[in-house]
Amino acid sequence: MIAFGIIAIAVVYGAVRLLTDYLQRSQRSFASAQIAWNEVDRAVLELLDSDVPAVVAQLAILIARLTGCGCFVRGVLMSHYLPRFTVKPKPQLEVAFASLNELSPKQKKLFDQVIATAVVYDSYRNPLIGGLFRRLVKSAIQSQHTYSATLETQLAAAAVLSRKDPVALAA
Repeated sequence: MIAFGIIAIAVVYGAVRLLTDYLQRSQRSFASAQIAWNEVDRAVLELLDSDVPAVVAQLAILIARLTGCGCFVRGVLMSHYLPRFTVKPKPQLEVAFASLNELSPKQKKLFDQVIATAVVYDSYRNPLIGGLFRRLVKSAIQSQHTYSATLETQLAAAAVLSRKDPVALAA
């Protein structure tokens, strides 16, 4: 009976320690999320100030509006590790993402920054999966993005926007 009591106390103590650690990490993650949100806001405003077409502006605003639920992080992980299961973008989103090719290099870089900061914000708002994401996909957080990482984040953003059934974008 004494051994059972000692084991029970050890299990409860371990569980309390794990929960305390998780709560502390979550609080730090949400504090970092506030900083990341300021970056998302700044990136979207900077993109909108650079006189982009209406379709791209709507796309950037839609990305900023939908970020924070964890869907962008899951979308990037799915497109990176399970590309067969990604959702095909809706036609109006394909048109919107195709119009990115008509932007100037500076505007393309600003749009990539909007997506990257949205993914980073999304990872901080979801401490459990976000921590895993930041460990596995460090290229999304780095200032220099590889071409494949940029395409994966754009594909993930299109898949998330397709699942959320956004308001039809003007073509």
